[in-house]
Amino acid sequence: AGFVFLIKRNIKFGICSFLLIIFNFIVIPLYLSHANPNYLIDSMIIITFYIAYGFLLILDTSVFLFNKSLKGKKILRIDNFLKYFLVVILFLFFTFYPISFIYANYGRADLSEPEDVYKFWDEAFSNIEDESRIYVHVISTNIGMFVNRYEYSEKEIKYVYHNSPEYTVENIIEDLDKNILVYFVGNSEELKLTFKTEKIGKTYYWDWYNETLKLYKIINPIVNIKINYLISGYTREFGEIFNVEYVIKNKNKESIKITSLELELPDSIEFIEVDSDGFVSQQPGISRGIYTCPCNFNTLETSFKVMEIFEL
Repeated sequence: AGFVFLIKRNIKFGICSFLLIIFNFIVIPLYLSHANPNYLIDSMIIITFYIAYGFLLILDTSVFLFNKSLKGKKILRIDNFLKYFLVVILFLFFTFYPISFIYANYGRADLSEPEDVYKFWDEAFSNIEDESRIYVHVISTNIGMFVNRYEYSEKEIKYVYHNSPEYTVENIIEDLDKNILVYFVGNSEELKLTFKTEKIGKTYYWDWYNETLKLYKIINPIVNIKINYLISGYTREFGEIFNVEYVIKNKNKESIKITSLELELPDSIEFIEVDSDGFVSQQPGISRGIYTCPCNFNTLETSFKVMEIFEL
């Protein structure tokens, strides 16, 4: 009713406002899978005009009916009083609900304090040491990127987010080898299986996306080994037999126990045997295309090699 009354009073504004709502709803599904409230504010503002014109229609109709009932009669003071009393009652009737709604939800609308998601990132970067690395895999990645770039740029913290090719376990280990302090947010279940970690600061909850935010510092890898390979060349003729030597180095401070080694080959390479010159002399078994070499030895800051022979 409010939209129809608006069309009658101002047809140009009514049509333009309706088109604005349509175009606003068309754009959102092009790059979002859900209705983000931030992108609905324009439509909500336009709809308030329709609601206002609906109230105006009710008021004009009430005044019209009241005046029609007094047509041909002498207007007394009590009639004017009843007219304005009716206007006040209608005004209070339509404003009571929004006013009570504002009163009940004022605490949620109070933005004098920043959101918890911002508090988390601000506290996180205040706790992170200068010239450190932070690996991030959370929905609020963009907020952390903003805080790092514009509020803590003097700390020169390298920010690595999950879509970056630098976000790998190997790069984290390499940073630790260079004595660079490394932190991470998100993906904690996977990284805590690989690294010994320490929780830093408070835990925050971002209810917008139902996300729990925690900052962790990486102490060292739980198991840190480095695998290198040696091969005489990368170009081979069909049917040629060649050797590949793997050197596995334990980089932990304490010894580790290795019970088996696994090797997966492409379809173009055929495995022949394990060379007896290596530490593993027992021939491997195969399961689902993966060769498994049983072994049983400990290492402590030493290199041991496993030599394999393949046929291409």
